[in-house]
Amino acid sequence: MRDLWDRFWEKVDRSGDCWTWTGSTDKNGYGQVYDHSIKNRRTASRVAWELTRGAIPSKVSVLHRCDNPSCVRPTHLFVGDQRANMQDAAQKGRLSPKLHRTKGNTHPLTKIREEDLEALRARYATGEKRKDLALEYGVSYKTIWSICTGKERT
Repeated sequence: MRDLWDRFWEKVDRSGDCWTWTGSTDKNGYGQVYDHSIKNRRTASRVAWELTRGAIPSKVSVLHRCDNPSCVRPTHLFVGDQRANMQDAAQKGRLSPKLHRTKGNTHPLTKIREEDLEALRARYATGEKRKDLALEYGVSYKTIWSICTGKERT
């Protein structure tokens, strides 16, 4: 079996500024690579980072400076936690600008400030989707559910 390095780079088009992944992608356009060592798919940008820069710490995402999900050019990639990922998305116009108002956070379940919780609960009560609220506030949809229902989800 050929190693991951060879299989990976043969599926990269390096002809443009972005190095485009030409293999399979997910529904959002992010490259997918099958890693035989773990017997699972991995995101091509993460594999590109690891092949060129080393291990990625846990709970860290690989982000794109170019905002091109199929790009795997190492110089277009950087790492950051989920908060950095959500802030990057908001700065690039993919999320609400109200994202990550975390200064003064006192709620034990979340990064959301206490004073924002009432508005969050009202929006949930009027039918806004947990997924959308979770993306906006940079938390999981389970956290949104817990905050809005007052229950812990297992």
